[in-house]
Amino acid sequence: MPDQFWSAAECAKPMKPFDICPNCAGQGTVHYVVSTENRTFKGETFIVPVQYFSCERCKESFQTMEMEDSLVKAREMYWAKSRIARSGD
Repeated sequence: MPDQFWSAAECAKPMKPFDICPNCAGQGTVHYVVSTENRTFKGETFIVPVQYFSCERCKESFQTMEMEDSLVKAREMYWAKSRIARSGD
C-alpha cells in the first residue's frame, strides 16, 4: 500500500490560467488539473500530488516551471520517511 505524506493544501496552490494553449493556440481550452499518481522511488511506492494544465482541444498536457515534478516529490517523501524511521531506532 502506498504511503501518503502530503496534504490537500499542497495541491491547492493557485496557478495562473492560460488563455491560449501553447500547443494548438486554442482559446479558452486550457484547464488546470490537480490529481494524484503512484510514483516509485527506491522500491517504495508513494501517492504524490500532480498539477498540470490540459487542453481539451488538442488533448496535450503540460506543466509550468512552478509546478513540481512528481518524481521529485516522491524522492522527498522517501527521504522524509527514512529520517522518521531512523530516528525511531
